[in-house]
Formats: sequence, structure tokens, C-alpha cells
Amino acid sequence: MLNLLGEASSSLGSIIPLIILAVLLVGMFVFNAMSRKKNQEKAAKMMEELKKGDKVIIYPGIYAEVVSMRETNMGKVLVVSTGDKSSKKVSYMEVNAGAIVGMDTKEDLVLDENGDVIEPTNPEEPKI
Repeated sequence: MLNLLGEASSSLGSIIPLIILAVLLVGMFVFNAMSRKKNQEKAAKMMEELKKGDKVIIYPGIYAEVVSMRETNMGKVLVVSTGDKSSKKVSYMEVNAGAIVGMDTKEDLVLDENGDVIEPTNPEEPKI
């Protein structure tokens, strides 16, 4: 009788790791799907709000400014300008809207007299 109980507990013991693994895999797939959906919604919202004059970052890391937009059978196509307008060294590219990685939100660093970076203060963020 002990032998039968021992065999039953060992077979149950070998099933538990498989159940845990299955639960973890399902959880990973659910988390991945939720994350992908969130990123797609964020990208769609950015594309809807995109307008002439916006500064964007294109896939290979190029900073550009939107000059014009138009719809085609392949989706939204943007004409963007890159380069330095003050020196009149500007180039234009036509890119698919899918090449846009994000909006350009870079800001110049503010340095103190010692050359250390002064963190910008955000009025919405509580100070600790």
C-alpha cells in the first residue's frame, strides 16, 4: 500500500512542473500580446496626430521635420527635410509613415558654471 501511494505521489510530482511551465508560457504569451497591442495603439495615435512641421525620428535614427503628407495606395507617405536650415544645407526625403520611430523631443542640455548638467524641473513631478 505504501508502494502504491509512493508511486501516485511521484507521478503527481512529475506533472506539477509541467503545469507550472504551461501556466508560465500562457502568461508570457498574454503579456506579449498586451504589450504589442499597447505599442500598436501608441503608434496609431502618433500617426493620427502627425502634422506638417512636426519633428520626427526616422527608423535609421535620422532626425527630420515633416514638410508634407499624402495618402497613397501603400499608406501615408511623408516628405521630410533633414539638415541645417540656417546654413541652407537641407535635403528632402520621401518616406513611408511606417519608418517613423517617434517624435523628436530632444532638448539642449543646460550646464552650470562647473560644466555639470542641470536637470530640468518638471512642475508636474513632485520634488523629493
